[in-house]
Amino acid sequence: ANGATYMFSLAVPGNDNYMLLSSVSDLTWVHIVWRRNASGIHLYKNGVAADALIYSNPGNPISTTDGMIALGGEQDSVGGGFDGAQAFNGAIDELKILSYALTDAEIAANLP
Repeated sequence: ANGATYMFSLAVPGNDNYMLLSSVSDLTWVHIVWRRNASGIHLYKNGVAADALIYSNPGNPISTTDGMIALGGEQDSVGGGFDGAQAFNGAIDELKILSYALTDAEIAANLP
């Protein structure tokens, strides 16, 4: 996308940068929550709103028909076109993908 590195990418037919989450370069462990609810898509870093980390945000609703999620990089086509220069250089630990949106209180309560 813009020469940056990415932790998460969702590509759908016709839009290879449907949703992108920029990498965090704090050189320390951080707690990231990416929440989608009726108000849209929002990101929290260590419990604090950090929507600026979202490089590309489609809003609500998210269409995932025939899409592909990639962790640790950005895809230039659905399920392919990976560029090592855009890969996340770090570790992702305790990944959870939930079928419901956490509340602000739940996000705060789950900080490490």
